[in-house]
Amino acid sequence: MPTGINLLPWRQELRLKKARFFKKQMLVIFGVAIVILALWHLALWHQINIETKQTARMQQELLLFEQRLKNKNQSNQQQQRAQQAISRIINLEEQRTGLIKIFENLHRGIIANAQLTRLVIKNNRVNLFGKADSMFGITQLIKSFAQTNYCATPTVQKISHQGDEYDFALSLYCGK
Repeated sequence: MPTGINLLPWRQELRLKKARFFKKQMLVIFGVAIVILALWHLALWHQINIETKQTARMQQELLLFEQRLKNKNQSNQQQQRAQQAISRIINLEEQRTGLIKIFENLHRGIIANAQLTRLVIKNNRVNLFGKADSMFGITQLIKSFAQTNYCATPTVQKISHQGDEYDFALSLYCGK
């Protein structure tokens, strides 16, 4: 009758230690990802909140200008100021609408195997930087922006293959 004697118990212990370490590592990575997404969400919420407050303030200024126009016959200079305030309000509204449309397109365009690493919005130019597991993720993002009437089709600035991922940089013009 043979007996089962483990002659190399240290190997089994090493396997268990590696498995525990891997599980801990995955928990840490998951936690960091959640924190990063929460901070990104908070930053976007803060930016949209600032734009909304500026729009409300500009609308109040517009109402004041309209009341002054009714009470007095203002000079051409004051009328030009009112027009500037209106155009600033319209520009802020367009910027806010543009931001919302950009984030909607990002939400539709980013799939599970792609991630954005950086988003730069300057004037009417949007630069997207990210990584994807396949070219499919990049083409989905390009198609989502191509289907909108607000943004022009993205211009591919860079696509490079590094290891298992593709790094990409896209640039697009959004606005009228």
